[in-house]
This record gives sequence, C-alpha cells and structure tokens, in this order.
Amino acid sequence: MKSRLKKIKKVSINRHKKCFEISTSRATYHFPFSKLMEDVGPGNTVVEAYVDPELANECITYFLEDGTEGALHLDSVLEVNEDPEYMKNLLVYNMTVRAIECVKQSGLSKREISRRLKTSPAQLYRLLDTANYSKSINQLLKLFHICGAKVDFIVKDFIVK
Repeated sequence: MKSRLKKIKKVSINRHKKCFEISTSRATYHFPFSKLMEDVGPGNTVVEAYVDPELANECITYFLEDGTEGALHLDSVLEVNEDPEYMKNLLVYNMTVRAIECVKQSGLSKREISRRLKTSPAQLYRLLDTANYSKSINQLLKLFHICGAKVDFIVKDFIVK
C-alpha cells in the first residue's frame, strides 16, 4: 500500500534510544532497531543511515558494523508508530481487497451490482480501486451486503500509552 505521506526528509541515528528518527513533512517518527529484520545489538550496531533517493525518498538505507545493508520503507515506520492516517488507509485497503473477493464470489455482474448500489459502473470501479482511499465506507458496506457478505466490526479494548 502506497503511503499518503510524501517523502522522508531526514533520518538520524539515536544511539541513546536505539532507534532511527525519521522526519517527514508531517511529523518525526521513531523506529526501534529491535524492529529491523537484521540482528542489531552489542557488537553489531547501526553505523550509517541515509534517505535513499534511488528508492524515491520513501526508504532509508542503513549499514551495520558487520557490513550488512538494509532498507526500511516509510510504510513500516508508519505502521510501527500506528500513524492514524496510515492505519485508516490500511483498513480501507484491506476492506477493498475483501470487497473485490466478494464481488467475484457473488456471481453478480458489475452492472447488476451498480444498479443495486444505485450508482454508475464507473463509481463501482472507483469503489473497487485499491489505490483510492477517499471512498465511502457506507458504499463499501452496501456492496458487502449486496454480495451476500456479513460484516462485523470489532473495536478492541484500547491501551493507554
């Protein structure tokens, strides 16, 4: 899923907090070394990190003492930090993927689904576009109902941080 944030502006290594500090146009995020795929720890720390222009400034590239090179995408940073906009877009994306599956399994034509939704086929295609995050959740819920899918929302207990 493509991030709605523009690009990474700056990255720095915070050895005291054992994390990267990654700045975007909207905020600065912390990404702990412990969440990296590579084994970072005593004797193998991060020695360098930079915003990678070859990866459209959407990733940072970093190097460890043992010579290991890794890349970290902005989406991973936003997910670890539970950025509200990113989490909303992730939910909309996942619902859209499920909606596409439901449409296929329903056996209904897209024209019939459009008719039942009281919308145009073009609007249905926008509703089923995984790159469109501004769609109506109401329309997605109606689409699930038309296709015979049951939708339950579960709000989990929140944790005060």
